[in-house]
Amino acid sequence: MHGYQGLYRFVFETAPRELAIVSRSMRPMAMGINHDPRRVGVALRTIRLVGDNATIDLDFDSPWLHAGFNDPEPEARQRWTTGYTPFPRNCHRLFEGPFELTVDVVCTAKYPLAEPADAAHAAAA
Repeated sequence: MHGYQGLYRFVFETAPRELAIVSRSMRPMAMGINHDPRRVGVALRTIRLVGDNATIDLDFDSPWLHAGFNDPEPEARQRWTTGYTPFPRNCHRLFEGPFELTVDVVCTAKYPLAEPADAAHAAAA
């Protein structure tokens, strides 16, 4: 198991206006790892939000997970983020008080120490 895999738990006193999973990212093809041209951040299996009166479970293949995600990978039961993955507003804004967010990270990538300036600029655009 890689040192960064596992359950990550975050506790919020109130729902923030915006919530996102943010990580380093890379393109495996550009790193010479394989022919995958996608930008990948971290691979997730599940996301769970738990509050006083509600629980929301989002599996890797949930249709709610689209912006900032690559397509689901049913064989591996995972879905890669793209490095910046905003949560659907309907998820965390349902909680009026404290809630807990748990993210199951099943894989990380071999990230470059730094990207060339032109690649970083293209990714931001």
